[in-house]
Amino acid sequence: MAIQRPDLETAKQILINAYKLDKIPFKPESVEPYCQGGSALVLKCTDIDGIEYAVRFPNTEYKLNNILSEIKILNFLQSEELSKKSGLDIPEPHYVPDDTFPFFWHKAIVGETLLPNKYNILNEKQKNNLARKIAKFLLSIHSCAKKPQIPNYTEYDKFLLGQIRLNSFEELKRNIPQNIFNKYNKMKINIDYPDTVCHFDMHGRNMAINPQTKELVGIFDFGDTRIQKCFMDFYKLSFVSRNLTRRVINEYNKISNIKINLDDVDIAYLCDIANKLKKYPDDGICNTSLKNFSTDVIDQQLKNQHSVPNRYL
Repeated sequence: MAIQRPDLETAKQILINAYKLDKIPFKPESVEPYCQGGSALVLKCTDIDGIEYAVRFPNTEYKLNNILSEIKILNFLQSEELSKKSGLDIPEPHYVPDDTFPFFWHKAIVGETLLPNKYNILNEKQKNNLARKIAKFLLSIHSCAKKPQIPNYTEYDKFLLGQIRLNSFEELKRNIPQNIFNKYNKMKINIDYPDTVCHFDMHGRNMAINPQTKELVGIFDFGDTRIQKCFMDFYKLSFVSRNLTRRVINEYNKISNIKINLDDVDIAYLCDIANKLKKYPDDGICNTSLKNFSTDVIDQQLKNQHSVPNRYL
């Protein structure tokens, strides 16, 4: 039979049987869905001691192979002691094979995701602390050895790194002020950055924030991890807030010998979001992100005009 995604009740029974057969170390006392998207059933399982585990059932051979590839990456990053060096929780997934219902499990990284509205209500101390922790994580992963377990550039990466003038994107002309468009359209990305291991999916839904302390406690979803120009690991932070991107770059430049230029990161962000809007012009997340990006750029321009010291860059 082809690989299938079970319904919730079937998944519960599969997990109970797996525990009886010593295929998993936890007895599921409660099982509920994290999400039920088109590609996987992702469950939160809590054992008798209240410890949470995440379980994922892929529904295609393609998705199965993607997760197996991610496990190889995570095993390598564990050998590089990424969690210890960064001070953050990183998933340690395990594979339970089955002809029809294979699944993966790992101890859950407990926390809230970092959505833009949640970032905006953080105070200055919390924002700065968050930026320092993200910067430390990025420096830690960028310092990992480049080994065969880590994939190389994709064609889309080459597109983002290409010297493409932004005027090829009507989506940007329509959605950002003319003076901002003109500023970035005159620039080209400086690609004279070293190739490093990059997480390459550093948006807020891949971060776990302690809901009480507002501290970053974990990073997950390493499916896009690859060898890449290190500055490319920063631009997806702007999907949370360009304010966050600026702060993280500032903190990273304090602790790294590699200095990241905000303009290069901005152009990568604009190319990526314009390409997304070209395919999905009504995408709410992209349109809101681009509006917030423009607002932050304007705010910084006004501060510079009035000679207000920039505390973040």
